[in-house]
Amino acid sequence: MLDSTEWKQADLAKRAFVSTVSHELRTPLSSIQGSLGLVAGGAMGDLPDGARRLVDIANANCQRLTRLINDILDIERIEQNHIAFAVSRQALAPLLSHAIETNRGHGVARGITLALVEPPAALAVDVDPDRFMQVMTNLLSNAVKYSHDGGTIEIGATADERHVRIFVRDHGTGIPRAFRPYIFDRFTQADNSDRRARSGTGLGLNIAKAIVDRFGGKIGFDTEEGSGTTFLVDLPLSTEPAAPAPQHILHLGEGEDLSRVLSMLVGRRAEILPVRSMAEAWRLLEQQSFDLIILHLDLPSGAGRALLDRLGGR
Repeated sequence: MLDSTEWKQADLAKRAFVSTVSHELRTPLSSIQGSLGLVAGGAMGDLPDGARRLVDIANANCQRLTRLINDILDIERIEQNHIAFAVSRQALAPLLSHAIETNRGHGVARGITLALVEPPAALAVDVDPDRFMQVMTNLLSNAVKYSHDGGTIEIGATADERHVRIFVRDHGTGIPRAFRPYIFDRFTQADNSDRRARSGTGLGLNIAKAIVDRFGGKIGFDTEEGSGTTFLVDLPLSTEPAAPAPQHILHLGEGEDLSRVLSMLVGRRAEILPVRSMAEAWRLLEQQSFDLIILHLDLPSGAGRALLDRLGGR
């Protein structure tokens, strides 16, 4: 039986091995994939049908190996906190729409449709949008893989006072009962035969779980064999306050240069409305309210002091 020191040494050796192998494989694979892509694209001229089929097979398998290496590296980096997560408040509806548009092509060849069940527009979550998209891509590609040809995959969200629940629902084969405890383990797929028709790295769901954990959420599923599976991602509703509405500033001055400088200083925090005369300024003040008025008392026209006097008697 290994003691804690031996476990630690074994774990370090495993990580070093995975990192070395992955990096050493990635560079030559990138070169091979690039070369095969050029040949398949006709850079070396037209290929005979037999040669083209062989090149396409080699290119597809090279891409599969590249995905496997990238997935292994992602798992190691996430577990060791070597990936920086740029978490920010994100509106959920655009994220889900983007995920569908990005992954729609996965099901085209088999006639599978991705359908968005529109979430309430006000829902927002605190996530890294790129990593969130990685979660959705893994869930959607998994749903496509186990859906029947011509099927529909539904994506949407519900919410309560504290959490938002995102769902990806397919109507495919479902998850076998014996496999369910291992669904988020590494290198596992429901069909583990050497001749399985549906290829994959067996790491997608494991990566999705690792990312959701980093978001402070949970991932699970409901399934029934022969009827399909619904993957569920529960995330805390965003606690970050909504950005304050921009302030409205009235600027009475001469020339546009100073107004431009003021606009650069305040950025999106305020909207500056420049005016050139006291009459124009007063007309706007009667039509709307302003959070701040900037005026110049030494204007040659005397408009600044005239406006100040009129405001004082208001």
